[in-house]
Amino acid sequence: MPLFTIILTIAILLMMFGIVLSCFGLPGSFLIATVTTSLAIFSGFDLVGVSTVIVAFGGALIAEGISFVVRNSYYRISLRKKSIVTAMVAITVLVFLLTPIIYVFGTVLGVLFGSLAGVLYGELSVRKSSNHFLRIKKTAIFRELSCMAFRGTVSALLVLITLTSIYS
Repeated sequence: MPLFTIILTIAILLMMFGIVLSCFGLPGSFLIATVTTSLAIFSGFDLVGVSTVIVAFGGALIAEGISFVVRNSYYRISLRKKSIVTAMVAITVLVFLLTPIIYVFGTVLGVLFGSLAGVLYGELSVRKSSNHFLRIKKTAIFRELSCMAFRGTVSALLVLITLTSIYS
């Protein structure tokens, strides 16, 4: 039993990391789907069923597909040290504030909103210090940020579906 607890802890941490990756524009939803599949295989499909695995991969495909269609190829938000540090601080604060109030849902929301806060702060700080950013249309920036928020939300929903499947 302790081995399963360790594996489950690592899987939950990887799924939370998948939310962060999705908010920073990387394919974190596929990481979540892969972790869900690994948990299903490891548990012999007792805790996580085939339908949950199908929903996880379907959600990942939909999120990444819509993001690919909607995103502007001219402007991409890049990872910056400021935004990553801000995201980690915001995640820590929000998780500690929201988890005692709404438990697991608060943890997932803290990771999601903390990651989005880091991305937004990084882009706003670049905008203040760079003339290049001012030449980019605001619609392109809004499109990119909304795609990241959408992907992060879908990833958070996938994590909640997987955790509900495990703990129910």
